[in-house]
Amino acid sequence: MSHNAWLALHVLGVVIFLGNIIVTAVWKVLADRTRNPAIVAYAQRLVTITDIAFTATGVILIIVSGQVLADDFGGVFSGPFWLTLGWSLFIASGVIWVGILIPIQVKQARLAKHFGNEGVIYSIPHNTLALAGEVGEFANIVKKIERGDLDIRDADVRMRLMMEWTDIFIYHMLIGGLIKVNPMMAYNYVRAENEKRFGQHD
Repeated sequence: MSHNAWLALHVLGVVIFLGNIIVTAVWKVLADRTRNPAIVAYAQRLVTITDIAFTATGVILIIVSGQVLADDFGGVFSGPFWLTLGWSLFIASGVIWVGILIPIQVKQARLAKHFGNEGVIYSIPHNTLALAGEVGEFANIVKKIERGDLDIRDADVRMRLMMEWTDIFIYHMLIGGLIKVNPMMAYNYVRAENEKRFGQHD
């Protein structure tokens, strides 16, 4: 393929990659603002579908064409600093997507299956019980680490902790949304109250 053809594929990959991220974020926020379980569930399913169809496609195009085009500058890791930095940041974003965002999306997709029929998104008791269950699972892993059955240095153990922590975070934010809590305002308020009661600590 010619240089211009690879360049066109690279630009196409970037447009698909960034375009899907931006557009998906916009219509997902608009869907959530309706507070309609059926709409929220449908939007969440589309997030997963568009990630597979567009985000993954864009990533593949960027990686393949980027490697080819990078040879014009001496290679990805032996060329200019900006090229190495850009490539490193792109890899880092992929690690975050796979390690953090995908698990969150999987959990949201599971919840979305019940939104249309059961109205789970409006259920404080359901989400509270689910939160308690996830905290229990997290605590169970910590207990096994404490008594020596698991090793915190093990990557699989840390991944399990991360997954349970993510589940806790999701239910925490769902409950906060149901009771109309602004997380930052609540944090600042509680911190100020604790400083009055217990004194300020550096």
